[in-house]
Amino acid sequence: IPVSEIGLGAWQLGEHSGWKNLSEDQAQKLVHKALDLGVNFFDTAPVYGGGTSEIRLGKALKGVDRSQIVLNTKFGRDETGKVDFSATHIRKSIEGSLKRMQTDYIDSVIIHSPPIELLDGTKNDHYEMLEDLISEGKIKAYGASIDSYDEIKLLLSTTNAKAVQVFFNIFHQDAVRAFDLIKEKKVGFKAKIP
Repeated sequence: IPVSEIGLGAWQLGEHSGWKNLSEDQAQKLVHKALDLGVNFFDTAPVYGGGTSEIRLGKALKGVDRSQIVLNTKFGRDETGKVDFSATHIRKSIEGSLKRMQTDYIDSVIIHSPPIELLDGTKNDHYEMLEDLISEGKIKAYGASIDSYDEIKLLLSTTNAKAVQVFFNIFHQDAVRAFDLIKEKKVGFKAKIP
């Protein structure tokens, strides 16, 4: 699927998410305006607005050709705000996101700012569980929301991750050192805090 160069971060769609509280109608209009402008990539997380970001995004995308939309959500910080990176929590988290967004699959799931030791696929069960969820058709890809070259290198050299969300802007350039590796591994790159 061609992915729009600019995506819509859906944190602000959630109720009481730390942003000016959008009404249900305003949230729907924001998503529809993004679609009208050619945006087809939407990034959310269970923790955004206590799950209401995912709910509102799912409602706004009802009736839209799902095969043309790219949904990214996260794992590790649940809708109650609890931080739980355990492998046993992955399935519950993803199934909750599927239900809230009213969709059969998620295009990419990324681990939400994990500690660096969790990025090592040789020492964690997480990636086997994520591969199982790909086999089941619940997700298409996985990766992590990370901040540095060392984190990117560890993740991409020890897992089959196909997506990274990286702190990257004019002030934070460390990720540039990983661009060749990202390209070589054919991994989707999403700049966070652009």
